[in-house]
Amino acid sequence: MDPKGNLLQVINRDVGLQDETVYATYVDRKGILWMALDNGISKADISSPFTRFGLQSGINTAVLTALRFDGSLYLGTSNGLLKFDSRRRYFSPDPVITKNQIFALLKDSNTLLIPEEGLFAIHDNKPTVISNSESGSLAFSGLLIPGKHPNIMLAGGPSGIGVYERKTGAQAGPTAWDFKGFVPGVRDQVWTFSENSDESFWAGGDRR
Repeated sequence: MDPKGNLLQVINRDVGLQDETVYATYVDRKGILWMALDNGISKADISSPFTRFGLQSGINTAVLTALRFDGSLYLGTSNGLLKFDSRRRYFSPDPVITKNQIFALLKDSNTLLIPEEGLFAIHDNKPTVISNSESGSLAFSGLLIPGKHPNIMLAGGPSGIGVYERKTGAQAGPTAWDFKGFVPGVRDQVWTFSENSDESFWAGGDRR
């Protein structure tokens, strides 16, 4: 707790403590907290600027990408999207977004875009399906909204580079994107994008 009595952190089983009956605590000269428990002794490196998240934090699969959005930490994993609950200090899966690999997360103003088996979005803390994938037809792994062309979005996947156009007018909205098709002549798997200052861009992938 801080000097005003505000709760800052809870150390319990959820973050790896082996027993929740604590009889004594001691902070040593290195800033490490030692705890005498009903079942053994535990220590917590409370002075470290790093926090380690693992199985006890709800992560039970490979983490492929991470992004802080709208005050929350999101993880793209090999089994769907996880969101960090700061109160419980636990990562929970999103029930709407399917349990497939998520290689990238992209902020679009106040919307989070998630490429996967299709394209998903989170806006106002609510998940939305932008486009569904049938038999892997729109399975995407990377996204790019060019800096000078905010109404165009490129999506990399196993079939090359897909193109989305932002809807305007009466259909406009934070999750309003239309899939227009694939860039002709690009058939390699595309995983990532990087834009240059001259508006050209790189696409990283697997050559077939």
